[in-house]
Amino acid sequence: MDKLLSPAMIEKTSYIGTLLKSFRLGEVAMAKLLELVLGKKRIERLTERIGAERVDMAQAEVTVFAALTLMDKIAGPEGVESPDAAAVMAEGAFHQRVAANPHPPVSADDSGFMPS
Repeated sequence: MDKLLSPAMIEKTSYIGTLLKSFRLGEVAMAKLLELVLGKKRIERLTERIGAERVDMAQAEVTVFAALTLMDKIAGPEGVESPDAAAVMAEGAFHQRVAANPHPPVSADDSGFMPS
C-alpha cells in the first residue's frame, strides 16, 4: 500500500503521525497542508511501522556497542589525534581559541579570556 507514496511523502506522513496528538489530527493535517487524503489507519500503520524499524535499528546498535571491549568503547574515531590539552567551560559567553590564535589578547583581568 505504501508503494504508492514517495519516500519523501512516507517521511512526512510518519513525521506528522508522530508529531500530532492523534492519527485523526494527522489525517486532517495531511489533507489541509499536503492536499493528500490518507486515512487515519494508514497513517497509524505507517507511523507505527517506521517507529518499530527505528527501535530495531537502535537496539541493534546497542547490542553491537555492548559487545565491545571497554577500550573499544572509549576509543575515539580512527585517524583523529587528540590534543595535548582541552578545556570545557560552563560559561558560554567567553572562549579562548589556542590553535587559531596562540597569543590571544589579554583581557583587563589578565585571565586570557575575551568576550566572543
